[in-house]
Amino acid sequence: MHSFFRLGLTAAFVLCSAACSSSGLSGNTGAEASTGTGGTTGGATTGSATSGGTTGGGHGAACSSSSDCGTAFPCCAYDSQSCVTLEELGPSGYCTCNDYADCAFDHYYQECVPLLTASGYFVGPYACIPNDGKYFDGCRDGVACSVPGQYCATDLSGSKFCSVPCEFNKDCQNPGVACCNTTCDATGGACCGLCGH
Repeated sequence: MHSFFRLGLTAAFVLCSAACSSSGLSGNTGAEASTGTGGTTGGATTGSATSGGTTGGGHGAACSSSSDCGTAFPCCAYDSQSCVTLEELGPSGYCTCNDYADCAFDHYYQECVPLLTASGYFVGPYACIPNDGKYFDGCRDGVACSVPGQYCATDLSGSKFCSVPCEFNKDCQNPGVACCNTTCDATGGACCGLCGH
């Protein structure tokens, strides 16, 4: 079982309550299906109406990112892979995302950042994290990274988060998951991020 660690958040630990595999985390593979208004079939959103007249996934609708959810239930909770409100998410949960626009529903968790192990190695998935420049948090819009040795990095999806410089993938301490593939904005070199992102 993996545990995820983020310093600087109200909730420091998030335990993986979904099945974890040796190569990372399992999630909605698109093969799961549910029916009903706002549900999914084969991973594609089929419904759009929810109570209150919003669009997107309704309460409890299956999701893989917060972009799959509507305005009334904007967060795709990692532990349940369903659309919920922030109040339902609670202090120990987090909202999954594909890019920072998926986090626009909340004024505090404004950046889409890969999650870490307790040891500080990227494992993913991406989650909405504060854009405050703290330990491996977001650094968009000129927010400086406040931890010595961390620099603002930009990955291929445009997410901006504090990370450590690297020369080789092995420097990122999690082979096949964390890679030396982001641009360190201050140094001009590379920083660690998730492979393929």
